[in-house]
Amino acid sequence: MELKESVKDITFNNSIKETSVSITVNSIWDNIGVFQTPNSLAQSFVEFILKISRFENKSEIQILDLFAGDGRLGFLFSKKLEALNLNYKISYLEIRKNTIPAKQLNGKHVLINQNVFHFKQTEDFDYVISNPPYLILNANKAQQLGFTWEEAKCNSRNLYGLGIRKGLELCKPGGYLAVIAPFGYLRGINGAELRQIIDKQCDKIWIRANTERNLFKGVNQDIAFQLLRKRIVNNNRKAKWEFAYNGEDYKIINITLPLTHSNACRFVRVGPIVWNRKKELLSEQTEGNISLIYGGNITHQGTLNLSVRKYQNKQNIKPKGTVPTDLLTSPFIAIRRTVRGKPGSWKIDSVLVNDKTINYTAENHVITVELPKLPLDQLKHIQHKLVNKVLDHHFYSGSPNISTKTVSKLFSEIIIEYL
Repeated sequence: MELKESVKDITFNNSIKETSVSITVNSIWDNIGVFQTPNSLAQSFVEFILKISRFENKSEIQILDLFAGDGRLGFLFSKKLEALNLNYKISYLEIRKNTIPAKQLNGKHVLINQNVFHFKQTEDFDYVISNPPYLILNANKAQQLGFTWEEAKCNSRNLYGLGIRKGLELCKPGGYLAVIAPFGYLRGINGAELRQIIDKQCDKIWIRANTERNLFKGVNQDIAFQLLRKRIVNNNRKAKWEFAYNGEDYKIINITLPLTHSNACRFVRVGPIVWNRKKELLSEQTEGNISLIYGGNITHQGTLNLSVRKYQNKQNIKPKGTVPTDLLTSPFIAIRRTVRGKPGSWKIDSVLVNDKTINYTAENHVITVELPKLPLDQLKHIQHKLVNKVLDHHFYSGSPNISTKTVSKLFSEIIIEYL
């Protein structure tokens, strides 16, 4: 295939998005599947990298295209560097043979046909660029693919998390890892260890998400362009995480680290949405939107009623009205902040939500408590214990409003026996 010099004119006949890599033998991955990567998406990704990156005076910029597929990400990036009169060398790391156009390979473009997760570099790279594989892992699938379950759990239980970890390993201090990947790991307890890995190894993270979920043909998946700058030696400052949807401005987000007794309070919070400040983003349509839990949705019977007439026109919020850390990851407890009754006989309304099919957030008359994934009977026990402890503490209070600080303290005391 002939490759033209102009980036705009480049077309790839074998456009491939790698969704698997082999850790043992190739046949294990045969049924994982591949998806076409739109060329326009690849070009937008490269523009995203260039807009943020700072190019130092280097004699040669070392680039690695990880899970390279047909090499389009690395190739498009290299052509942009050429246009900027920057010297570079690019390596394409891809386990499958004959996916990189032969005419693309030369002294500056080198192919490494090797297993990504077995690859041991002889040098670190200034830029690692990747569209890593996406695949949810359970214990059996992880073992089948050559990972331990502990490895999978530490990396968001998904192949893209393992790919991000590998990319950081191959990136030099001060260099950049750029990935097209899901961003669900930004919230919830299951993604906390991956967040901790990134937070420890990087000093700055930019994430630009797309509100469209069908950017890859046949796939319904939240994805984002993500750029992670690896820390230089002795840089111990707090990592800065910035997030934006599409053309929106970046917002600083605060991520939570793995659940422990000392930081359990961070998993207890007031609902982040003040609905009357975001009226234009509220909707009665559920499809493509996020369910917004109001205090009035929590019934006296301990259920969640999302059909309350009062909230019909504002029961859902558009994704761009939130950031990922606003969303709740089930299982979680939602507690109505305003109690019923009177001092000495207060009643608290709460609900345990274990539904993984709906994306939820909450407004500021609700206290939420995110929980680890545990058997249902244990989750109910935590809910019962927490509500009773809050009732005991609030017994003589003259205020109808529950203190989030109190709920946080009591939850920290309860959860320790389940960790």
